[in-house]
Amino acid sequence: MRFLLLALVVVFFAPESVFAQADQVRINEVNVADNWVELYNAGNETVDVSNWWLCSFPAYATVGSRTVFGDGSPVLDPGAYLVVEWDPSRNEDGNTGTLDGEVGLYLSPSFSSSDAVADYLAYGVAQSSGRQSEAAGAGEWTLGAAVALGEAGTTLSFFDNGGAPEANWSIGTPTPNGPNEDTSTHIENVVDLPQAFVLSAAYPNPFNPVTTFTLSVAQAQEVRVQVYDVLGRPVRTLFEGVVTAGEARVVSFDADDLPSGLYLYRAEGESFSATRQVMLIK
Repeated sequence: MRFLLLALVVVFFAPESVFAQADQVRINEVNVADNWVELYNAGNETVDVSNWWLCSFPAYATVGSRTVFGDGSPVLDPGAYLVVEWDPSRNEDGNTGTLDGEVGLYLSPSFSSSDAVADYLAYGVAQSSGRQSEAAGAGEWTLGAAVALGEAGTTLSFFDNGGAPEANWSIGTPTPNGPNEDTSTHIENVVDLPQAFVLSAAYPNPFNPVTTFTLSVAQAQEVRVQVYDVLGRPVRTLFEGVVTAGEARVVSFDADDLPSGLYLYRAEGESFSATRQVMLIK
């Protein structure tokens, strides 16, 4: 009886600390082209993720079994990064999956349980397959949502916007083992023209059914602003015309006739292009 009681106590209390650790560690960056995933410890305690699992259904492997890029360690100190090779064609049981679609971080190989989900990301085409339903049950994703992939040389990067899980992801510049950087910031730094153009974040985001953002340019030019769905199909032209130098052009996106989901708004001028994301939730 004493043995049984002790076992029950261990089973009851052990998951609590593990769940607390799951709230600390997140998927921070995914490089689809180069097959690597970056984890980040955003908490205040050291977390050993060696025996946690990465999964792109149906491929899976422990974090500790993956090749580490750089000086990172699976024992993540607060504020530390870990970049690991993640090629689903090489995993522990021989299953072949695909990095294109989803990547999840799990506390254990109980992939069909929401309790095992520490973090999750779906990208490319919106879907409800793979492990997305378990991630939605854990509050780590919205069923049917997906983040659009960027151009070659970009990554999927996490930026804490405080909204729905998928709204925290956008196209970024590869920064393995370091803070994330979005593509618009990268472009501005490269050309050394921080005021060449500004495409603001939309507010509110998530939204229903109207959100607004501003666009400004340093030199007058023709600009077109279009909205795309996650498949890259244009769904709306919001503006097409001349934006004068120094003007803060306010642009509204009314999605009353569109279904819930992730959308991209893209501004293209004669000397720049920039893309941001919004999440419509009805």
